[in-house]
Amino acid sequence: MALLHSSEGLGEGVDKRKTREREPNMEVSTALVGAREKIPVLLFSAAAIGKSPTHALTTTHRLTFKIMNDTNKIVRALLLAHGFTEVSSTSVHFNLMWSAGHMKMHTLKQLLPHQKINHFPRSYELTRKDNLSLNVRKMQQTKGLKHFDIIPQTFVIPKELHQFRATFQKHRGTWIMKPTMLSRGRGISLISDVSRH
Repeated sequence: MALLHSSEGLGEGVDKRKTREREPNMEVSTALVGAREKIPVLLFSAAAIGKSPTHALTTTHRLTFKIMNDTNKIVRALLLAHGFTEVSSTSVHFNLMWSAGHMKMHTLKQLLPHQKINHFPRSYELTRKDNLSLNVRKMQQTKGLKHFDIIPQTFVIPKELHQFRATFQKHRGTWIMKPTMLSRGRGISLISDVSRH
């Protein structure tokens, strides 16, 4: 369980520059990103779901996908709407592999340069709230707080319960309680009375 102090500036440090409004694009388009804008990425639009596929880019390049251990209807619908072709989960001829779980190392080693996946090795170090907190703390200790002051004060419970209670006594307020292994907002609650938890 991770507890984050909600009175700290959630949203501080967010880039406040105006973002250019875009018209929904029904086709997959590309953009160049990265420090030197040399990394090509595909841009998708949810507005394309339910429309007739327009596939200039995806047909030209014969882009394919496979879904492993998942029934993700939205991902499938988005890819199909943008002209991707679904292949069998046993096929080795694909551009994108979508999986509900993490990939085994032997699977990762077999990927070709043009094949992409939705999980990278040890991504749980960032996606699990307890691991994220511990990793950010390590970076704060090695690189300095000024470079990694990116999350609110966080405690991993039950391991840091005593530190949390001491901090709570000094800084009363509302805290966000997030379960370690859940996602999409499931199990999140707000607490302001530590005696009940």
